[in-house]
Amino acid sequence: MKTTQLLPAILIFIMLISACEKNNQNPSPDINNFAIPVWAWDFGQNMQFSSAPVPAIDEQNNSFFIIQSDTGLILLSLDQNGVKRWSVEKHFAGFVNSSGSVILSGNNLYFYSGRIVYCYNKENGEEIWNYEVDFPASTIHNLLIKSSEVWLTYVESGQIILQKLNSNGLKEWYVNYPYYSTNLGMSSFGDKLILLNKDLYEYHVDILSVSMMDGSIYWTSKPDIESAGADPVIDSEGNIYFSTYEGDL
Repeated sequence: MKTTQLLPAILIFIMLISACEKNNQNPSPDINNFAIPVWAWDFGQNMQFSSAPVPAIDEQNNSFFIIQSDTGLILLSLDQNGVKRWSVEKHFAGFVNSSGSVILSGNNLYFYSGRIVYCYNKENGEEIWNYEVDFPASTIHNLLIKSSEVWLTYVESGQIILQKLNSNGLKEWYVNYPYYSTNLGMSSFGDKLILLNKDLYEYHVDILSVSMMDGSIYWTSKPDIESAGADPVIDSEGNIYFSTYEGDL
């Protein structure tokens, strides 16, 4: 179980400037060659983070955050100068299990909290729809958005469930995979999803390649790896990369 820490609610953006080159004749560093803060935004109250909030940035350099407070979650948008555009504060269901990050697609933003997926208008912070998974004891593990369509995974009775929602937040289909596992990550490549899972009993990682159209399995693999962390990353040739808690890639 992760330990939740209480931290000041200050969000800091930095400007990355070219790294300084080693100069034997002048060892004194030039401050202009280092990353410097551009702005800082203080919410004015303490926030709780199980990990630092991960921002999403749109083409206008507006930023979007999910922040955990004492009473729930705060959905926040700042402009490129660090000025608040809007915020939504409410007791989202299951907020302690929130992903802590925002996904942007078109004019909308998406995130999940507990067993509910939320879709908001990224320009004004108005809720467009929310969808609650069918099994009340389950919590969402992963969320993937493509062309405003939604794929999500959760676990029910140890089996992995992949579910597809259309752009209006309505369920199109779901598939059960008979892997008694904890789902660790999900990424897409073309019309395929790559699911990364950890077996609850046999201490190995399962990799599944499945169709985004109907969830049918293309192939599975069980590499000689006991643990993995974070979402898998896929390069342009379809090679899959993921890290382990032992520090391997």
